Parts: sequence; C-alpha cells; structure tokens
Amino acid sequence: MIDRAIWAAWYDVVPVYRERYLAWLHGTYIPGVLKRPGYLWAAHYATLKKEAQPNAMHREKTLTNVRDTKVPAGEDYILILGAADTAVFGACSPSEINAALPASGKAMLALRKNERINIMTEAARVDGLELASYPAGMQLAPCIQMGQFNCTPECEEEMMIWYGRWRMPAVLRIPGSVRTRKLSSVAGWVRHAIL
Repeated sequence: MIDRAIWAAWYDVVPVYRERYLAWLHGTYIPGVLKRPGYLWAAHYATLKKEAQPNAMHREKTLTNVRDTKVPAGEDYILILGAADTAVFGACSPSEINAALPASGKAMLALRKNERINIMTEAARVDGLELASYPAGMQLAPCIQMGQFNCTPECEEEMMIWYGRWRMPAVLRIPGSVRTRKLSSVAGWVRHAIL
C-alpha cells in the first residue's frame, strides 16, 4: 500500500508542559491513532527556527503567508500522519478521533496552542538519491522541510509548471534527499504544500 494522503497539524506547546505532553503524544496518542484502519505511519517534528529570508518581488505578489487572524499560527511542532488516501481521514476524521479521547487525552490535547490542521493529497512525488538506502520505507525522514503556501488563482498554472518542470526534477539531485511530495489541500487553510 502506498501513502498518498497526509494529515498535518502545526501547533505550539507551552514549554512547561512540553515533556509531559511529548511523553503522552508518543506513548499513547500516536500508537492509538495508528491502530485505526488505513493509518499507515506517523511522524512528529520540532520546528527549527530560521531567520526570515527576503522573497523575490514576484513571490511577494503571488504567495501569501497566514495573515488572517482566524487562522491559528502555531509553528513549534508539526505532527504528520500518512494514509493511503484522504478517504481514510474522511472515514474517521482528526476531529472525531480527538473528540473520542478520554478526559485525560482531551486534557493533553488542550496543551496544544494555536493549532491548525490540513488534510492533503499527494499531487506529485519524486524519489531522491537516498531512497535506495533508506530503511524506513514510506515513513518520513528524521529531518524534513515542509513549506505551505497559497497563491493567487491566476498563478496556479504557472506554479504547477514550475514544480513539474524544475523544482521536482531538481530535488532528485539533492544529497540526503529521500523523497519529495507536492501536496494539494482537501481540507484546511493552506492550498499547497511541499514536503
């Protein structure tokens, strides 16, 4: 079975609760979710902070960051779960999974702040130089880069061409790369992501 769907959650955790939350997430929550039909793998990352880089003029006009205050802006952690397709997440959605948790689990989830969730489907995939020697199969690599963005409707075809002709072929040659996925949103604020 191949993993063509991603459930991603970006969020913050108050530092004082970090160790307790992470122990619960890795020891209880993730193993519980992975027992559900169709859920194939999970990965959890802490975000490395990086100074903002100036964007090219063209990018500034076409790509938008989260400016809507209704969209949570959590960024300290990202939890990613993989499934064969988005129907798995529709059959038992993130909201339903979280609502069914016992009170102790809901209390742990409440430690997440500024959480936003996206369900995405894979639009394209290329395998990198390290795939042949990567022992974990479809599981994500220990370190990832995941960009998420929206662009103006008139630029979407141009963006598709750029990824198809230049960006995706270029990542084939990056040392250390296992695979790259271009994702399109099914549910959530962001319309596009590159993982």
